Amino acid sequence: MAQIGNESVNSLATFVTWFTVFVISLITPPLLENLGVAITFLIYGCCAFVGFIYFLTFMKPTEGLNKQELKILFFSEEYKKSFVILNATRNTEIERE
Repeated sequence: MAQIGNESVNSLATFVTWFTVFVISLITPPLLENLGVAITFLIYGCCAFVGFIYFLTFMKPTEGLNKQELKILFFSEEYKKSFVILNATRNTEIERE
């Protein structure tokens, strides 16, 4: 998000990252003590797997897009129209080569 956001977006991303690290550092020792290493690892592994599935399902592809196209993709409802037109234009250019 640093490539397309402003300072407030970057600040929010930094806060969320550090807050997540803080929460994990608070809950890991009690989990290890009460559930053991294997169950704690399984819990974190399941969370990572759910995050991976979310990423594959809902994240938009950004390969080959410039900054303006990324802003349209993430911040505009006109994304669908402009992105379809943009991809059609790029595909035509690639076919010509």
